[in-house]
Amino acid sequence: MTRKNIKLGSVLQIPLKDGTFAYGWARNYLDVFYFKLISEKPIQDIEFIVGSDILFSVPTSKSVFKEWGIIGQVTLSDDLNKLIPTFRQDMAHLERCSICDEEGNTYDASPEECIGLERSSVWKAGHVEERIVEEMAGRKSKFYERRKVQLP
Repeated sequence: MTRKNIKLGSVLQIPLKDGTFAYGWARNYLDVFYFKLISEKPIQDIEFIVGSDILFSVPTSKSVFKEWGIIGQVTLSDDLNKLIPTFRQDMAHLERCSICDEEGNTYDASPEECIGLERSSVWKAGHVEERIVEEMAGRKSKFYERRKVQLP
């Protein structure tokens, strides 16, 4: 694996602390799909990786790509390249929320409308890696739980 610039469709190999590997797929500049796939040895079959079920997708800090390797490139379909709806919330006024939809349009929303959406925030490597491990083990990720919408 060599360090390269992340491009749309880059398939990522993510070394985890326990020596196993997780995998991601760059959707656009920072958004990455993470798969329900952990392996003890690196997987080189790119089609197998991108054919796996998606665990979650979040904007990811570009600094993580220095730590993770690019193992290939696969073109995404238009459907897979749509934005994932996210929300923002004013923490001083919890009732003030907005949603950014699949087309990039932003509109005011109630906190209840934001339930189940990802908070609009950029994730760091350690947070993504922890979330993958926790969710694959059937546990809640503390980083994800902290980012959930807060009801007034």
